[in-house]
Amino acid sequence: ASAEAPVTLARRGGTLVVAVGAGQGAGTVTLVGFDPSHATRVARGENAGRTIAQANVVRAVSDLGRWSGQAATWETPLPAGADAAVIVQGADGRIFGAARLGPAT
Repeated sequence: ASAEAPVTLARRGGTLVVAVGAGQGAGTVTLVGFDPSHATRVARGENAGRTIAQANVVRAVSDLGRWSGQAATWETPLPAGADAAVIVQGADGRIFGAARLGPAT
């Protein structure tokens, strides 16, 4: 199924440009910064000396603003974490659109 609110992300230097296209509905635009993989070395306890791998560790979450169904753009500093995702979500929990931006190459 196609997104009801197309979301595009672009990196411009240290800034993230978020564009949400026109669509039906309204919701909150949320930015999530995360690391796709993370290894934690355990120093104490029953897992002492082990390294535990974790996936998609969230480093930052912030609301960029409201989407009212009209095309809108936000510019914000890149969040903590290697990757970023944006979710457009209605008050009832419905997801209108989402996008992910990987690390700079």
